Amino acid sequence: MNSLATTPYTMISSKMDTVELISYILDDRLSPILREYFSSTLSINSISVLQKLFEKAVKEYRNIVDKHKPIFIPPKLMKGLGVDSYYVDEPLIPEEIGCWVNYDKDYVYLTYWYRFPYDIWPGDGVEYEPWTIVLKHEDNTIVEYQTRSHWRIVHIHPKVVLHLDHRPIIAFTDHAHTPVPILDFKAISELLGTSLDEVLDRVEVFIDEIIGFVGDRKPILVEKLSKQKPQEYSELEDYVSMKRYARCLLEGIRKFYEEGSSIIEVDYNVLVHIGPSRRKPPPHNPLKEKWYSRPVFH
Repeated sequence: MNSLATTPYTMISSKMDTVELISYILDDRLSPILREYFSSTLSINSISVLQKLFEKAVKEYRNIVDKHKPIFIPPKLMKGLGVDSYYVDEPLIPEEIGCWVNYDKDYVYLTYWYRFPYDIWPGDGVEYEPWTIVLKHEDNTIVEYQTRSHWRIVHIHPKVVLHLDHRPIIAFTDHAHTPVPILDFKAISELLGTSLDEVLDRVEVFIDEIIGFVGDRKPILVEKLSKQKPQEYSELEDYVSMKRYARCLLEGIRKFYEEGSSIIEVDYNVLVHIGPSRRKPPPHNPLKEKWYSRPVFH
């Protein structure tokens, strides 16, 4: 971690003025419960009450959102278009970072989303990359992490993720900005019953040993879309996606352990939303479909 970058200022929801709050309501970014409560009228009085309710809800989760927000390595900046695109040795800083808070009787789901201005190359549209932390509702212990790989949810056991205090360290791949955990080599060597030196010498081999499909006894599990939507996805597509995610894990390892010039984002603001309330997400936004599910690790 040679250098620290500062993410451009991101508005904190609990400090919005009335104009900003109205804008958020119209943009459908508040909790569905709060929106329904004020659906009949948006008078100045009701806006004031709404602001107090919203501030209370955000304040309740602000500490836990900040406590667990990932430390991350951004992808490289890309310039040019299409086949003429190329990377430069500069970070692509997210334009906005937020967190949607959802919960049921058993779990709290904190989905941090990172908005990048493009997906594969400049000009192809804004995209959002999610990283979900699943906590036990009763005591807020971390159950698992969840992310996405080609529309598939990836379940990650926290014991193989490198942490600083309570914060996971993740990286975004340069191509398509897939979020991956930085792996804790010591934990992997203990898990596989092999020496740390051997893991370091044969990282690629051992990554293949810790990643599989949901149902396997491995710490990183990819959901099979061929079972959920067999008319749209084949088992081969599932297998290719799993292997691609393994390559993404390797890229994250190289960025953190080998590239001394990597930018590490530590101190940044997160916009908190209570509930997944955006009805009209922009193109290339994976959050328009399911981005978290009940954990497979307990």
